[in-house]
Amino acid sequence: MPKCTRNGCGQEYEDVANDQMACQYHPGLPEFHEGLKGWTCCKTRVHSFDDFMEIGGCKLGSHSSAPKHKDDDPFKADLTKYDDVLPTPAPAPSTATPVDT
Repeated sequence: MPKCTRNGCGQEYEDVANDQMACQYHPGLPEFHEGLKGWTCCKTRVHSFDDFMEIGGCKLGSHSSAPKHKDDDPFKADLTKYDDVLPTPAPAPSTATPVDT
């Protein structure tokens, strides 16, 4: 059986029972701010991580087994967007010794 990849779901499901009311999930991203944890799509905030993992989804839809796109992971920073503002590193000093002639 496929496993749902939607945030807050993770259930295994059968395609024949996968209708628009089968999956309760969070369409938003996880949010951790000043000791509070929650989802950007709903207002519930908790202090403990265990309680955060128990926050029920705020939207209904069908299950999905589609892999998440790499841009969906808020914990993976893409630093290439700063390439144009970072200075070019200086070349390493030469360690060659001069040869007497």
